[in-house]
Amino acid sequence: MRQLLPFPCDPVDPAAVYGDLPPAGTRPTVRLNMIASIDGATTVAGVSGGLGGPADHALFAVLRSQADVVLVAAGTVRAEHYGPSAVPVAVLSRSGRLDWDAPFFTAAITPPIVVTVAEAPALERRQGAARSAASRYSDDQVVSKEGYRVRPPSTNSV
Repeated sequence: MRQLLPFPCDPVDPAAVYGDLPPAGTRPTVRLNMIASIDGATTVAGVSGGLGGPADHALFAVLRSQADVVLVAAGTVRAEHYGPSAVPVAVLSRSGRLDWDAPFFTAAITPPIVVTVAEAPALERRQGAARSAASRYSDDQVVSKEGYRVRPPSTNSV
């Protein structure tokens, strides 16, 4: 893997480059990793895994290993056939329609978090509550795996 900015360096270890990002204190931070082809496409044959080479895959693995939570859209989970993950994965879904019998849910190493809207079908919301660590709805309610509704703690910070 080669580094171009802020100074050229070849080769570099992605874990070393991304492992020393400055801390944000107690504030949450967000990292974004995305890949696109030269024509702007984000998938090849419906999946993003076909884009990029070994260096891209190595960087992807390093960033995921350093994350507290990985945020993924439901369409990506469906198209990429996500499997069990050691890192918590939060899945965003408007409909709540996910393959609840997939290993991603049934053999989870770390149970996923499902984030959906209150208007999602009740059956899908119940499945999310049963098969995930928590399901968050747009009305700021969180349903734990045990089915308890809990309000997340409020913060005074902006």
